[in-house]
Amino acid sequence: MPLAAFTVEWFLEQLRDPWVLFGFGAQFLFFARFAVQWLVSERRGKVHVPVAFWYLSLAGGLLTFVYATRRQDIVFMVSQALGIAIYLRNLWLIYRHRTRLRTRASRGLGGVRPPADPPPAARATRVPVGSVAERSSAR
Repeated sequence: MPLAAFTVEWFLEQLRDPWVLFGFGAQFLFFARFAVQWLVSERRGKVHVPVAFWYLSLAGGLLTFVYATRRQDIVFMVSQALGIAIYLRNLWLIYRHRTRLRTRASRGLGGVRPPADPPPAARATRVPVGSVAERSSAR
């Protein structure tokens, strides 16, 4: 189909197909993972991949796989299947790590996660022990 055939009318006609809407929904869910990761990283002030990223990846990947299967697109199906395997593996690694931390903590072996870095504003207001400000106020 030549590029000129992609008109507004054609696009609107495609949107009448429920499977096209399903595919757009799957892609939106898949894209949402990047928005979540970006927002969490901005909030923490450093790059961070939250667990929600992997759940959104899995959900979006599964729905996109269903859509690709419906369209009988082998390239799309294989790429989504490989991605789904990776998302499941990452979720398993996260689960296993958290289980080990809980087990160690319940046995009194430490294993409790250190506190997260404070926000930049809190770091700026900390006064180191033995600082000039502390020595001045002690007099």
